[in-house]
Amino acid sequence: GKYEVVKYWLDYYQVKCVRDIHYIYPDYTSIVSPKTLCIGYPIGEYLKIYMPFETKEFKFRNNYPQTYVEGHIQLDWTRNDLLVISKSSKENIFFRNHWNIQAVSGKSETTYIPDFIMQQYLNHFKRVVVWLDPDEAGIRSMQYYKTMYQKIELVEFLPEVKEKDPTDIFEVHRKIFTTDLVYHMLK
Repeated sequence: GKYEVVKYWLDYYQVKCVRDIHYIYPDYTSIVSPKTLCIGYPIGEYLKIYMPFETKEFKFRNNYPQTYVEGHIQLDWTRNDLLVISKSSKENIFFRNHWNIQAVSGKSETTYIPDFIMQQYLNHFKRVVVWLDPDEAGIRSMQYYKTMYQKIELVEFLPEVKEKDPTDIFEVHRKIFTTDLVYHMLK
């Protein structure tokens, strides 16, 4: 695919191509067939649906509880070097695939990871770096994390890079530039 993610990591994160979505209500079930690419991230009894070619309001659907942390169950707890807090499962998988960097994300960029889980991360990992989008919502969320947790590091954005997230940077500049940039930004 366009992000060069290998099958091993897609399987590890249980990424699925979704043909039909079943909305189950108490009285009936509604079945919807997406008209564009639809990717599913099943995690236990929960599911996140990502439709990259839909409008913003229809791009994501999930039934995660507010406290859910994407990527948490895929963490390798034998490692304690670095954890990145990103904005989505897509970035979590991307970081792991290309640089074996562990990453997690809240239910959304503006839904914060619960304090009891953040404390677990801060006590376990030597470095916890927040890398959200360099837009108003992302910067506000990054500043919230820094205010709440002094040990947190924030990624330093470079003014010459116009793309807003790691996968966008990769799509435009490919792997060598993105690798150099990621190592620079997470130094």
